[in-house]
Amino acid sequence: MTLAPELVPALKRQTSLVEAYYQQDLETADYAGVWLPFALARKYPSAPKELGWQYLFPSGKLSIDPDSTLLRRHHID
Repeated sequence: MTLAPELVPALKRQTSLVEAYYQQDLETADYAGVWLPFALARKYPSAPKELGWQYLFPSGKLSIDPDSTLLRRHHID
């Protein structure tokens, strides 16, 4: 399957937004990165704070993960 050319500009804008959130999040002392399943988190311990693992459609704000009580940016539900 290919991506429709008319979607490319919108996806570029969205990835720019994700990068801006990412930079802002890294400046927040308590930011724990995105949630990863246990096996991935163990295999790639630095992945939660790497840009490539951030959600393409993130929430507009950071919040406390109810399971771990860590500060994270979740995806839009």
